[in-house]
Amino acid sequence: MVDHQTSSSKQTYPERLDNIKPLSSREKEILLLITYCNTNQEIADKLFLAKGTIATHRNNLLAKLNVKNTAGIVRKAFELSILKLNNEGVLEINHT
Repeated sequence: MVDHQTSSSKQTYPERLDNIKPLSSREKEILLLITYCNTNQEIADKLFLAKGTIATHRNNLLAKLNVKNTAGIVRKAFELSILKLNNEGVLEINHT
């Protein structure tokens, strides 16, 4: 397997969930909707919130997970086991 990242571009992530600020229940809800490729407007419509409110939550997720973009949010959430696939292969928040 070839590693296409140079050593200077590799990001290191904390291996434990307790190394990051806890996500609120709303942030977790929005995280799950993000993983299903929903836009801020689509999430806002589903949760009956303003688009700006969703943007704020998304920015909070970026900051708390210390990532730069949406792909980073999803990747880090899996690495930290915040997100998981259940036995039926459906994405869900890991509540353990």
